[in-house]
Amino acid sequence: MKILRVKMFKNLAFLVMAFTMLCLLSTPIIGNAYTDGERQYNFKVAASGGPSHYSEREFRNTTNTNNCWKVGMTTSTESNTVRSVTRFYLGVENSPYNAQGSEMYKVIVREEPKYYPSYTNALHKYVYLYARDDTNTNKAYTATGIWDEETGHAPSPNPWT
Repeated sequence: MKILRVKMFKNLAFLVMAFTMLCLLSTPIIGNAYTDGERQYNFKVAASGGPSHYSEREFRNTTNTNNCWKVGMTTSTESNTVRSVTRFYLGVENSPYNAQGSEMYKVIVREEPKYYPSYTNALHKYVYLYARDDTNTNKAYTATGIWDEETGHAPSPNPWT
Protein backbone atom coordinates (compact mmCIF):
# COMPACT_ATOMS: atom_id res chain seq x y z
CA MET A 1 0.00 0.00 0.00
CA LYS A 2 2.81 2.38 0.91
CA ILE A 3 4.55 1.68 -2.44
CA LEU A 4 1.31 2.50 -4.29
CA ARG A 5 1.02 5.86 -2.47
CA VAL A 6 4.63 6.72 -3.28
CA LYS A 7 4.04 5.88 -6.97
CA MET A 8 0.87 8.01 -7.05
CA PHE A 9 2.71 10.89 -5.38
CA LYS A 10 5.55 10.66 -7.93
CA ASN A 11 3.07 10.57 -10.81
CA LEU A 12 1.17 13.54 -9.40
CA ALA A 13 4.41 15.48 -8.87
CA PHE A 14 5.42 14.72 -12.47
CA LEU A 15 2.06 15.92 -13.80
CA VAL A 16 2.25 19.16 -11.78
CA MET A 17 5.79 19.81 -13.06
CA ALA A 18 4.73 19.05 -16.67
CA PHE A 19 1.75 21.40 -16.37
CA THR A 20 3.95 24.13 -14.87
CA MET A 21 6.48 23.78 -17.69
CA LEU A 22 3.71 23.94 -20.29
CA CYS A 23 2.36 27.13 -18.72
CA LEU A 24 5.80 28.72 -18.55
CA LEU A 25 6.59 27.86 -22.17
CA SER A 26 3.26 29.09 -23.55
CA THR A 27 3.18 32.36 -21.62
CA PRO A 28 5.52 34.25 -23.99
CA ILE A 29 3.37 33.24 -26.96
CA ILE A 30 0.13 34.35 -25.32
CA GLY A 31 1.67 37.41 -23.71
CA ASN A 32 3.04 38.74 -27.02
CA ALA A 33 -0.31 38.82 -28.80
CA TYR A 34 -0.44 42.62 -28.65
CA THR A 35 3.21 43.55 -28.42
CA ASP A 36 4.43 46.60 -30.28
CA GLY A 37 6.50 44.92 -32.98
CA GLU A 38 8.32 46.37 -35.93
CA ARG A 39 7.88 44.65 -39.26
CA GLN A 40 9.96 46.08 -42.07
CA TYR A 41 8.26 47.12 -45.31
CA ASN A 42 9.66 48.16 -48.66
CA PHE A 43 7.43 48.70 -51.68
CA LYS A 44 6.68 50.98 -54.62
CA VAL A 45 4.07 53.69 -54.15
CA ALA A 46 2.14 54.14 -57.38
CA ALA A 47 2.15 57.36 -59.38
CA SER A 48 -0.82 59.77 -59.44
CA GLY A 49 -2.14 58.82 -56.00
CA GLY A 50 -3.04 55.25 -56.96
CA PRO A 51 -3.21 52.60 -54.24
CA SER A 52 -0.24 50.33 -53.55
CA HIS A 53 0.30 47.80 -50.80
CA TYR A 54 3.03 45.84 -49.11
CA SER A 55 2.89 42.20 -50.21
CA GLU A 56 2.80 40.58 -46.75
CA ARG A 57 -0.51 40.42 -44.91
CA GLU A 58 -0.92 40.35 -41.13
CA PHE A 59 -3.81 39.15 -38.96
CA ARG A 60 -5.46 41.74 -36.67
CA ASN A 61 -6.60 39.52 -33.82
CA THR A 62 -8.43 42.12 -31.76
CA THR A 63 -11.97 43.25 -30.98
CA ASN A 64 -10.94 46.83 -30.22
CA THR A 65 -10.57 49.49 -32.91
CA ASN A 66 -8.36 51.48 -30.51
CA ASN A 67 -5.86 48.62 -30.36
CA CYS A 68 -3.88 50.68 -32.82
CA TRP A 69 -1.77 49.77 -35.79
CA LYS A 70 1.38 51.79 -36.38
CA VAL A 71 3.48 52.98 -39.28
CA GLY A 72 6.68 54.95 -39.70
CA MET A 73 8.53 55.80 -42.92
CA THR A 74 12.32 55.78 -42.72
CA THR A 75 13.18 56.44 -46.37
CA SER A 76 11.48 57.55 -49.56
CA THR A 77 12.79 58.03 -53.09
CA GLU A 78 10.02 60.52 -53.86
CA SER A 79 12.34 63.54 -53.88
CA ASN A 80 15.78 64.54 -52.68
CA THR A 81 14.81 68.16 -52.00
CA VAL A 82 11.46 68.03 -50.18
CA ARG A 83 10.26 66.23 -47.11
CA SER A 84 8.35 63.24 -48.45
CA VAL A 85 4.78 62.66 -47.27
CA THR A 86 2.82 59.50 -48.00
CA ARG A 87 -0.69 58.56 -46.91
CA PHE A 88 -0.91 55.12 -45.27
CA TYR A 89 -3.93 53.02 -44.29
CA LEU A 90 -5.01 49.43 -43.69
CA GLY A 91 -6.62 47.46 -46.49
CA VAL A 92 -8.80 44.49 -45.53
CA GLU A 93 -8.19 41.23 -47.38
CA ASN A 94 -11.14 39.57 -49.16
CA SER A 95 -13.40 42.59 -48.83
CA PRO A 96 -15.04 44.33 -51.77
CA TYR A 97 -12.37 46.34 -53.60
CA ASN A 98 -9.96 45.69 -50.67
CA ALA A 99 -11.96 48.09 -48.50
CA GLN A 100 -10.10 50.45 -46.23
CA GLY A 101 -9.65 49.12 -42.73
CA SER A 102 -8.71 52.55 -41.38
CA GLU A 103 -8.62 56.22 -42.16
CA MET A 104 -5.74 57.44 -44.39
CA TYR A 105 -2.99 59.12 -42.39
CA LYS A 106 -0.18 61.36 -43.61
CA VAL A 107 3.23 60.02 -42.64
CA ILE A 108 6.34 62.17 -43.00
CA VAL A 109 9.66 60.50 -43.73
CA ARG A 110 12.03 60.15 -40.75
CA GLU A 111 9.43 61.10 -38.13
CA GLU A 112 8.70 58.77 -35.21
CA PRO A 113 6.13 56.02 -35.96
CA LYS A 114 2.54 56.97 -35.11
CA TYR A 115 -0.33 54.84 -33.74
CA TYR A 116 -3.71 54.83 -35.51
CA PRO A 117 -7.14 53.29 -34.78
CA SER A 118 -8.81 50.95 -37.27
CA TYR A 119 -12.33 50.59 -38.60
CA THR A 120 -14.51 47.73 -37.30
CA ASN A 121 -14.17 45.89 -40.63
CA ALA A 122 -10.44 45.33 -39.80
CA LEU A 123 -11.14 43.38 -36.60
CA HIS A 124 -10.22 39.67 -36.73
CA LYS A 125 -9.17 40.03 -40.38
CA TYR A 126 -6.05 39.85 -42.50
CA VAL A 127 -4.89 43.33 -43.41
CA TYR A 128 -2.29 44.86 -45.70
CA LEU A 129 -0.38 48.09 -45.32
CA TYR A 130 -1.56 50.37 -48.13
CA ALA A 131 -0.04 53.63 -49.31
CA ARG A 132 -0.92 56.47 -51.69
CA ASP A 133 1.15 59.43 -52.75
CA ASP A 134 -0.16 62.61 -51.14
CA THR A 135 0.19 64.50 -54.44
CA ASN A 136 -0.77 63.61 -57.98
CA THR A 137 2.75 63.36 -59.37
CA ASN A 138 3.33 61.10 -62.34
CA LYS A 139 6.30 59.29 -60.76
CA ALA A 140 6.24 56.14 -58.63
CA TYR A 141 8.67 55.93 -55.75
CA THR A 142 9.86 53.47 -53.11
CA ALA A 143 8.96 53.83 -49.44
CA THR A 144 10.59 51.86 -46.62
CA GLY A 145 9.92 51.75 -42.91
CA ILE A 146 8.25 49.81 -40.13
CA TRP A 147 4.66 48.90 -39.35
CA ASP A 148 2.62 46.65 -37.04
CA GLU A 149 -1.01 45.62 -37.52
CA GLU A 150 -1.86 45.72 -33.78
CA THR A 151 0.22 47.10 -30.96
CA GLY A 152 -1.87 47.36 -27.79
CA HIS A 153 -1.33 51.14 -27.88
CA ALA A 154 -3.94 53.88 -27.90
CA PRO A 155 -3.95 56.38 -30.80
CA SER A 156 -1.15 58.92 -31.10
CA PRO A 157 -2.04 62.45 -30.02
CA ASN A 158 -3.69 64.18 -32.98
CA PRO A 159 -3.35 61.14 -35.30
CA TRP A 160 -5.08 62.90 -38.20
CA THR A 161 -2.12 65.14 -39.01
